[in-house]
Amino acid sequence: TGSTTTIVINGSTTRGTDYTGINFNGGLTVTGGTLTFNIGVPIASGSVLNIFIPATLSSTFTSVTATGIGGYSGNFTLDPGNTSYTYYYGGQVVTLDLPSGNLVFAIPEPSTYAAVFGALALAGAALCRRRKVQPKA
Repeated sequence: TGSTTTIVINGSTTRGTDYTGINFNGGLTVTGGTLTFNIGVPIASGSVLNIFIPATLSSTFTSVTATGIGGYSGNFTLDPGNTSYTYYYGGQVVTLDLPSGNLVFAIPEPSTYAAVFGALALAGAALCRRRKVQPKA
């Protein structure tokens, strides 16, 4: 419960050399503790790091965080289904997928950006329409 585990990441190519991995037999259930990803270099989107093997990890970490150079610094958020932890860094989404044990670096789908920009455009149009001065009769 009070444990701290630090995964050191200095690349995304070779497990055990570029980044730390944890092997265990059977399933692993974590009830508390802190998991920290110490990221020493920028990791390319599309990278998948096999952190926990085999991939039968169930977890309720007290906290999952990212530290390191290049701006990786902050807390991961546990999803409502308790199957992954997610962290947003710039335009990158970093996800610890518990069923697979993988740490995934990705870029959000373009549709996510389109939805956000569309909502902002609609809000701007509504604001302009509201501010429009009506001619006097």
